[in-house]
Amino acid sequence: MTDEEIQTTISRLSAQIDQIQVKIDQINNLTDEAIAKLEAQKRDLRIVHPNYSTIQKNIHDINVDHDQVVNKLLQKQTHVKARKASLDQLDFTVAQLDREISRIQADRDRTRDRTIFELNKKREDIMNALKSTESLTIQITRLTQQLELLSSMHSNEMAALQKELADLQARTDLTDSQKQLALAELTRKIREKEEVYQQHVKSLEKQREESMLLLKDYTDEETSEMKQNLLSEIDDLEAMKVGASPSEVEAINRKIAALKEQLEELDMLAELRSRGLRLTPSGRIQSKSGTIYTIEEARQKGLLDGLNLKLFLDDKLKETGLSITKSGNIRTKSGRHLSLSEAKEQGLLKDDIFDLIQGTSKKSSLSGSSTSLERLSDQDVNYLKITVGKPLTLALAEICVKQPRDPIHYLGHWLFKYRYNQEIDDIKKKEVEELIAERERIRLETWHTEIEEAARATVMEMIFKAHEESVKNQLQAAEAAQILAEATGEGEEENDELAEEAKDVLGEYNGPPVGQRRI
Repeated sequence: MTDEEIQTTISRLSAQIDQIQVKIDQINNLTDEAIAKLEAQKRDLRIVHPNYSTIQKNIHDINVDHDQVVNKLLQKQTHVKARKASLDQLDFTVAQLDREISRIQADRDRTRDRTIFELNKKREDIMNALKSTESLTIQITRLTQQLELLSSMHSNEMAALQKELADLQARTDLTDSQKQLALAELTRKIREKEEVYQQHVKSLEKQREESMLLLKDYTDEETSEMKQNLLSEIDDLEAMKVGASPSEVEAINRKIAALKEQLEELDMLAELRSRGLRLTPSGRIQSKSGTIYTIEEARQKGLLDGLNLKLFLDDKLKETGLSITKSGNIRTKSGRHLSLSEAKEQGLLKDDIFDLIQGTSKKSSLSGSSTSLERLSDQDVNYLKITVGKPLTLALAEICVKQPRDPIHYLGHWLFKYRYNQEIDDIKKKEVEELIAERERIRLETWHTEIEEAARATVMEMIFKAHEESVKNQLQAAEAAQILAEATGEGEEENDELAEEAKDVLGEYNGPPVGQRRI
């Protein structure tokens, strides 16, 4: 081997040694950095995280607050259950009272209804008996018509005979004896006609008077019996007032007022009969002679002086589906209120009824002054509408549907129950609002707890990840150290081989040891 080759080999080996030294330095630096990082991570792991104790304290506080909230909710639940039990007991007591009141009222109503049913049955029997008088009335009317027809025919015959008598007296073609004979015959004929007419008139008038007396006796008897029954019914109703509630007394008073109105009607019919008048089924007045008058015509002739014409008005208006209010207005079937002039303009009132209302002596009481309801101001109406409008509307609608025996008592009880239910609803709403607020508070606390738990879990996860990363880095460092050791061993073997080769070529090497730089 030449010197140049040896020198080249030495240079190449020196360059390789320098490269190996650079790699060894790099490996040493990496090892130092890895060891420093591992030491720092070990120190961090040994130090307690500052947020960890705070999280533990917050968790403990949250658990304590949660227990307190649960205890409060349990106490409130116990209180609500106790209140609900007391309310249920109150409802049960009220229901028992309602049943007892209903039972007592039902017993009283059954007794009263049975009495009224019996009296109404008697009244119906009497009314049916009164209908049988219609045949007598028809007979009287027929006799009156026969009298009128007979009178008309007699008048016509008398007029014809008087004309014939005048013509006979005026004739000049007859002798005196012939004229006297003819006049005597005609006079006899007139006298006979008059006698026959008087006999027929007396016979018909006798029959009519007998029928009228029979009708009067029969009607008086039936009317008297009906009047006695009405008075007895009124006495029974008056006796039922004892021990009755105010609403029941008011209902009884309404029934008594209706019965007294029937008594007034019977008295009016009796007064008409005493005056020789009769009220026909069509609502007209028939005189003793059979002449038919309307109510207004009879009033104008003075036949109805001193009588309560309101009864005639009520009957007339009922036929047309109308009625008179206390304020003097006309109420239609649909419930509309009209003045007299408006009702007449709309064709609801006939002229005779309108004139009768205008001319009656009760006009002042019928028209009257405005009622207290009409005197209410708009402010009062608005106040009533706001305060009691809704419950009254609902109550009246239910009363119209159910039609209870005692609507006043039903209305009062309904309003009481409405107010009671309203208070219960308010209490329940407040309790629900409190429970909702409490539930919202617990939800927020739970949410905060979950957030803190999540933060804690995140921190712990970061700690675990850092630990895992540290362990991983330690493993990587160990692997790097192992690789470095393996690389260092291979380098030493290569240096030994090169040294042996150089020794063989150059002889004994007296230079610096392998792995050290020359100075």
